[in-house]
Amino acid sequence: MTKKRYSLRVLFVDDEQNIADLMRSELPRMGHTATIRQTASSAIEAINNNTFDAAIVDLRMPGGSGWDVIDHLRQNSPETEYAISTGHGSMDDAIRGIRMGAYDFLPKPISLFEIASVLDRIGEKKALQNKA
Repeated sequence: MTKKRYSLRVLFVDDEQNIADLMRSELPRMGHTATIRQTASSAIEAINNNTFDAAIVDLRMPGGSGWDVIDHLRQNSPETEYAISTGHGSMDDAIRGIRMGAYDFLPKPISLFEIASVLDRIGEKKALQNKA
């Protein structure tokens, strides 16, 4: 039996150019609509102008924090599930993120398998919520 794939509107926020470029090509290949942003301010602008099912947010970026993006998501798009990604994460960051409602905490380097897995689980959760 093959697992059903859900098409999500995904906001991916990471300042690293190579990761942003990879996600720009791979998220659509996974069946998702991708919006890629490399700064906290451009991510917040995207949240103001779009609706997202899921977001993957890097915590540390120049010119703004991923926590700012997460706070904005929580206030303005509470239906968006989000996962935290960071290469500098500590256990404190993971605990803080989970307490704030993060769906998952992904330490870098993140594999495409991990991203696909998180998005599949979010898709399953969204499908169950829509049936209720």
